[in-house]
Amino acid sequence: MKLYIVRHGQSEWNAKHLVCGSTDAPLTEKGRAQAAETAEVIAQIHAEQPIDLIIASPLQRALDTGRAIQAACGDIPLIIDDRIKEIDFGESEGLSTKDQNFQNRKAQFPYVHGEGESMLRFIHRIYSFLDDIRVRYADKTVLLACHNGIARATYSYVHSMTNEEFMSYVVKNASVIEYNL
Repeated sequence: MKLYIVRHGQSEWNAKHLVCGSTDAPLTEKGRAQAAETAEVIAQIHAEQPIDLIIASPLQRALDTGRAIQAACGDIPLIIDDRIKEIDFGESEGLSTKDQNFQNRKAQFPYVHGEGESMLRFIHRIYSFLDDIRVRYADKTVLLACHNGIARATYSYVHSMTNEEFMSYVVKNASVIEYNL
């Protein structure tokens, strides 16, 4: 299975350096432009190696990025899957991404963020999703329109990482990563 991970374009909360998580922050004008540019890159890839399916997070920033890719490619089905929503940071959403208390709690993998989820539960959700699509789409090329957390979890699914490496792994907005699973 070939898998492409595309992180959404810049969101309003990314621009303000706020913890976004599962909050449904829309793309900025810059984010829409990034999504359009990435869509053109994906269209070139699709012309050489057809992509069979786009799976998008239901959060608007990722869904809009996925729809931009779908529009540029013209013929790729797009489905929405709740399993690739960003981690729910609960009461920490809206804090500065530099908030040291948030960073400390985030690095404690079993810590449940209020009404949100722990990093362990989040990773389990993403690994289960990846296990599922590896079976379901074994001979396909799939693109995920998703979030930094999903990109980080996917990288750790494929590559061994320390906790420190995991926590510092960041994918820039509108980046494209390719895996052969």
